[in-house]
Amino acid sequence: MSEEAAGKVIESIDTYVRTCSPFGIPGIDGLIGGIHAHELMSISGREGVGKTSFSLWCCNQWLNQGKRIMYFTNEQTQEELLKILAANKLRLDSIAIRNKKVSEADWKRCVQYWRDFPSDKFLILDQKQGVHATSIQAHYLQHKPDIIVVDNLNQINSEDPREPRPLVIKKFVEDVHSIVKNKKHEVGAVLLSHLNAEYKKNRDGRPDINNIAESAALRREAHTSLLLHWGWYDQHGLSDEEKHKLMEDNKLFPENLYLVIVAKARNGKPGVSKLNVDMKFGSFSEWIEGVQPSEQVKEQPESWDNP
Repeated sequence: MSEEAAGKVIESIDTYVRTCSPFGIPGIDGLIGGIHAHELMSISGREGVGKTSFSLWCCNQWLNQGKRIMYFTNEQTQEELLKILAANKLRLDSIAIRNKKVSEADWKRCVQYWRDFPSDKFLILDQKQGVHATSIQAHYLQHKPDIIVVDNLNQINSEDPREPRPLVIKKFVEDVHSIVKNKKHEVGAVLLSHLNAEYKKNRDGRPDINNIAESAALRREAHTSLLLHWGWYDQHGLSDEEKHKLMEDNKLFPENLYLVIVAKARNGKPGVSKLNVDMKFGSFSEWIEGVQPSEQVKEQPESWDNP
């Protein structure tokens, strides 16, 4: 190997290590390490399973590591996302915050959180007219974030209303991929997407990569594909008789068990990470057998300057 070729290999490894943003969950980080510059990651789940909550929880972890984040959304407003972020950061009930049903002391904590929110490090872009790759490119060049998050592909719009939906998604994914793979850009991207309902027919009832709904381009272009599975959410509408049968077969999911399935990992390895989830706070932590949920979740640091 020539000196030049060896230098490029070493440089790529240095960049990979230097730009790593771990999730802070040993089970996930042990499989993929985190998200890195020049990587496109997809996070997919059925509607209502907590894709936005999980992505915002991840953003809180990355913020604590000093990363700069650019979050595109056209599903929820900036104000709605800040309420979810406050619930996670301060360990408060998100519904109680929304209805101002918290104590006076906790309300003051919320107000202080929003006043201190580091908008220079976490830019939330509420794209009411739809998210376009040209907009992402322009905002990236202006703000130079470490991580771009798009919530979600189901809401991507085309400038040409006659363009077929699958083609719109395909072009968007490819355009975002071209942004992150550009060697001049040290940025990684996370795209949230839906799963189709066909995963329920899978033998174990869990989704696989073929259940990503939006586009084959996402399955092809993503370096890492995470599938979110909250079994309790699928089962809570069943009859008592059906739940009893699942319990007898040891297939009944506890409410706080959440699976992050690494379905594809070019720079890691596939696998499943069990998490403890508390949707009231939008918080996630490593699953520990026999430990109560309240004992598993670590407190989030409240200060942005001293994570």
